[in-house]
Amino acid sequence: MPQNPTDRLTFLLFPAVAMSLGWALRGFIGGGPLGAMIPGAMVTLALALLLRLPQGVAARAAAFGAVGIGFGGEMTYGQTVGFAGQAETMWFGLLGLAVKGGIWGFTGGAVVAIGFLRSAFTSRRIVTAFTLMTAACYLGWRYFNHPKLIYFSNLADRPREEMWFGLFCAGVVLLAAFHHRAVTTFALYAALGGFLGFGGGGLFISLHRIVMTEAGWFMSWKSMEYSFGFGFGLTLAIAAWKFRHLLAAEPDEDVTPPSTPETFAAVVFTLFAAVFLSENLRTRFDYLIVGAVLMGLLLAVRWLSWHIALTMTFACFAWDLAENVCLQMQLAPMLAGWFFVAASSLAFFYTLDQRLRRDPPPVHFAFALLLWTSMAVATAKTIAQLIAKPYFAYEYPMFVVAAAATLWLFRQTSVPAPEPGA
Repeated sequence: MPQNPTDRLTFLLFPAVAMSLGWALRGFIGGGPLGAMIPGAMVTLALALLLRLPQGVAARAAAFGAVGIGFGGEMTYGQTVGFAGQAETMWFGLLGLAVKGGIWGFTGGAVVAIGFLRSAFTSRRIVTAFTLMTAACYLGWRYFNHPKLIYFSNLADRPREEMWFGLFCAGVVLLAAFHHRAVTTFALYAALGGFLGFGGGGLFISLHRIVMTEAGWFMSWKSMEYSFGFGFGLTLAIAAWKFRHLLAAEPDEDVTPPSTPETFAAVVFTLFAAVFLSENLRTRFDYLIVGAVLMGLLLAVRWLSWHIALTMTFACFAWDLAENVCLQMQLAPMLAGWFFVAASSLAFFYTLDQRLRRDPPPVHFAFALLLWTSMAVATAKTIAQLIAKPYFAYEYPMFVVAAAATLWLFRQTSVPAPEPGA
């Protein structure tokens, strides 16, 4: 456990930088709630490494973090960004981004805390809470967002179906259902980080589109994503530092998958169904429903944790690459894209599965696997874009610098834990 000021600085910076990179990658190789699983998994794994959590706790926390941070991806904000980029509506757009970022952090922070502190709550309480959360989200959306009582998108041009208030109601229900100081602290701190990170990050959009209109090299949208991720990750780290002894005391649990063909089939079916249903339930909050079911399932089938946190996340950005290369850039037939997604996801699954069966616990391995595979996919997409339409890929050097900073901080966690009493 970090004990000195330098270690404390690393404790705060590593999750912030990791989530910042994850958020920028989400905007490039992901999108929507499924893409938001990337920063969710990265930040919770970073915290698990700093807290030196055992494999079982880290796996569960990463699964809850990936799914919980994904909830906010249900909100629409593209037109809100558009308001921030026009002088006459700038402050309204920035307010909308701040509100949506704050609610993203509010609900996501609560779910992250629940994942870290699962032993403090009964399974019945968790299932009941997530059921009520889903109902509260529906009611908030149906009676506030749907009639557009307060609306941060464009009524005059292809109006979007917002759901930020529904997600806020979901977070309130979670806090009320668990009534735990750490859960409340995580939610409120992350709400502040999301509010400042997304709202403040929107200033890059305003600067670019209102003041620096000729600066085509200025990656304002990407800068906004980095800022949002950094603020969100930093406040989660502050909350984790505040409760570090409580989180580090969480008892381990066995997440080693059984060595049977049925296990393989169950993982493949679960992940395929989760991804498919997240896009095809025909409700306004498909992913939230699927995510609530996944977290309930984890209470009974603990060994799914690593695969929900990592394999499902990988499959989502592998599919994004295939869709872009085959459908949008038309560099290959879609049949080749499907083959790539299936083959690469199975290879990822096998690599992770084999490592799970060996000691020491693979928390460092899990973070490195997610970092390098996401960067590999980002590199492949950048190359494909250059082939389809040659240009200077301004955003790729930003990924490289952020990944290098993340890797440097990641290596600081490899320092052996101090001996008791040292």
